[in-house]
Amino acid sequence: GAIAANGLAAAITRETPTGNSELWLARRATLTEPFGFVERAPDPVNVHDRSILHPAFSPDGRTLVATCLGPDGPSGDIFLFHRDGLDLPFDHARRLQPPVNSSHWEMPYVISDDRCFLIASRQWVTADQRVIREVRHYSRATAFQVFE
Repeated sequence: GAIAANGLAAAITRETPTGNSELWLARRATLTEPFGFVERAPDPVNVHDRSILHPAFSPDGRTLVATCLGPDGPSGDIFLFHRDGLDLPFDHARRLQPPVNSSHWEMPYVISDDRCFLIASRQWVTADQRVIREVRHYSRATAFQVFE
């Protein structure tokens, strides 16, 4: 699960009866109030043929990045979702392009408020069964460009 740095938005994952994982969200108006009811994040965050794991919020809670595992293979790719306010739903899913996503398992950790800085890890298993994990950072000049 994840809590936005501003403390007003939270996300957890739950397993479905079909074995996929879905993202559920809660929010609160102030830091002194308890979180409200946890609600299933609507499409495009949760879709029937994809599991969503390892959520991470931007500090302001308006951007969400998560590992999405699709029906076409075991590698997880990072998707980005954005909303214009905490009380609004996330917009369409954007699969981040290479070099962020590769044929390996990707997992996000941090996304900046302006969506221009991302920290993520890449993990794979070698032929001799060693697990290799690299932590990488990516940046871009605007939220509409590809990360480098």
